[in-house]
Amino acid sequence: KKRMIIGGTGSHLGRVWDSGTSYYDVEGNEVLMEGGHPFLRQSGTGILVAANGDSFEWTWWAKISIPDRNWTGEFEIIPGSGTGKFEGSSGKLEAIGQANPAEHINCWTFNGYIEFN
Repeated sequence: KKRMIIGGTGSHLGRVWDSGTSYYDVEGNEVLMEGGHPFLRQSGTGILVAANGDSFEWTWWAKISIPDRNWTGEFEIIPGSGTGKFEGSSGKLEAIGQANPAEHINCWTFNGYIEFN
């Protein structure tokens, strides 16, 4: 299992706590060929923790183009996993991004919804 540490800013989270408490784990890897183009489909679980301690856990998948490392994916909040203002929340967040394996950096943008209780 491979763990990636997350840092940054979210519109509903604010500053994401980047001390290692926000992360995603890669739990599945599968190589796919589509139209003669190789992709890697990864999946797993993770957690986002705001600087104030509010958090939620998620499941995720991403389809990564092997040659250029551009990817699309989806992150879904695990119902009942939220704390603070995310207690009882659910939601689905679509993502686009690009991985830079040489620098061990993966940048992305979410777009989706969060339903608050």
